Amino acid sequence: QSAGMNTAPIADAGDDLTVAAGSTVELDGSGSSDADGDAITYDWSFASIPAGSGAVLTAAASSTPSFVADLQGSYDVQLVVDDGTEPSLADHVVITAYTTGPLPPDPEDVAPVIDAGVPTNIFAATEFLYTGEDPIQTAVTPGTIMPEQAAVIRGRVLTREGNPLPGVTISIHGHAEYGQTLSRIDGEFDLAVNGGGLLRLQYDKVGFMTVQRQLDVPWQQFSRAPDVRLIPRDINATLINLAAPFPVQVARGSEVSDDDGARQATLLFSQGTLAEAVLPGGSTLPLSVLSVRATEYTAGPGGPEAMPAVMPDGIGYTYAVEFTVDEAEAAGATSVSFSQPVINYLENFLGFPVGSPVPVAYYEKEKGAWVPSANGRVIQILDVSGGIAAVDTDGDGQPDDGLALGITDAERQQLAALYAAGQSLWRVALSHFTPCDFNWPVGPPSDATAPDQPPPE
Repeated sequence: QSAGMNTAPIADAGDDLTVAAGSTVELDGSGSSDADGDAITYDWSFASIPAGSGAVLTAAASSTPSFVADLQGSYDVQLVVDDGTEPSLADHVVITAYTTGPLPPDPEDVAPVIDAGVPTNIFAATEFLYTGEDPIQTAVTPGTIMPEQAAVIRGRVLTREGNPLPGVTISIHGHAEYGQTLSRIDGEFDLAVNGGGLLRLQYDKVGFMTVQRQLDVPWQQFSRAPDVRLIPRDINATLINLAAPFPVQVARGSEVSDDDGARQATLLFSQGTLAEAVLPGGSTLPLSVLSVRATEYTAGPGGPEAMPAVMPDGIGYTYAVEFTVDEAEAAGATSVSFSQPVINYLENFLGFPVGSPVPVAYYEKEKGAWVPSANGRVIQILDVSGGIAAVDTDGDGQPDDGLALGITDAERQQLAALYAAGQSLWRVALSHFTPCDFNWPVGPPSDATAPDQPPPE
C-alpha cells in the first residue's frame, strides 16, 4: 500500500481517572484503531506530572502500561500509535491523584453499646460522634448540640467516575459551631447537627471543586443527604498577563467530549482589563497575572451529582462551568471581578438556534443561591476572510459583525484564529468569576395540551 493511500491510525488513551495517591494506575490504549487494518505500535509518555514526582511508565510500548501515581496532583499521559507508515495524533488521558490523612472509622465500629432496656434518644446515642479524645466529628463547640434538637446527617461522596472519595471535609456553611468531619474510605460520612430547618452542607477537598447541598433536617432523626461527586480542577492553566500589550489574550480549558458532543470553554481578555480578587469581608486584592482554569461540572453521566448546587425548579440541567484563578484561590478569595467583561465562548454543542439567548446565572457560595445574570447569545461564524470572522448574531444568516453585542474587530480576529467558518457558538460576557450556569428553562413542548380534567363532583 502506498503512503499516499494510507489512513493514519487513531490513538485512544482511555478515560480520565481519579485515584488515591500511591495507587498503581493501569492505562488502556486497546481502543486505538487503524482503518486500513494495519498492525499498530504504541508509544506512551508523560506530557506533565506533579512537581517532584518520580513516576515512570512501565511497558510504555504496550497497549496497557502502568505507573504509580506517587504524589497528589494531575498526571497528563499521552499516547501515539503508529501503523508503520505514519503516526497518529496524540491522545491524552488525565489521572488525578488525591491524598488522604487519617480517616474516621465507621461509627458502627466505635459506637458505645446501647442498653436495649433503657430508653434513649438520638442525642444520647450519637454524642460519641463529637466527644471524646479522638472524635469522628471535630471542632464542635461544646454545648452546641441540643438534646431535644439533635439530628444526624448521613451521606456519601464520590469521584466523577462514581468511586468512593475519602478525605473530603464536610461542614455546615455558616455554622462553624458544628465543626467538620471527613468522608471515610467508602466515601460515607456522619455529621451531628441540630435539626428543625434547612442546613447547607459544604464539601471541600484540596484540588477539587467545592460543592454545596441544602437539606431539610428534622429533629431527632437521621437524614440522608443525596450523593455528590467532587471533580478535580481542570489540568489546563493558562497564564494571562493583563499588562501585556496584546489586543486580546486567550485562555482555554481542556476539551470535553461526551454523548452530548465536544466543547472547549474559551475566554477572551481584552487589553486594558483590570482584575481584583474579592476576599472574605469585601476587601480586594489587585491581580495582574492570572493562572486561569475552566472546569466543567456537566460532563458525563454523573454531571447532575457534580453540580456546585442544585438548580432551581423549572431550570433544565444543561451546562455549568467554573472559571478560577490560581492566584486568587491561594489568597482565599471568594471571587474575581473585572473592570470590563471577559468574553466566554463555547461550541454550540446542543444545537440551539443562532440568535437565541443563552440564559445565564451564577452561584453565590456565601448566599447559597443562583443569581440571574445578563443573557448571552448564540452566534455563528459565517466566513473567515483576511484573518477576521464575519459573524451572524441575530439568526438571519447575514453578517452583522456583532456590533449590537459590542464585538470588536480584535475579538473577531481571535474568532477567526480559533474557529472555522460555519461554527456556531455561545457567547457570554462575564464581569466576574464564580460558578457559572448556562441552563435553559424546562417545560412542556409548545404543542402540548392540558391534561383531561375529571368532571366536577
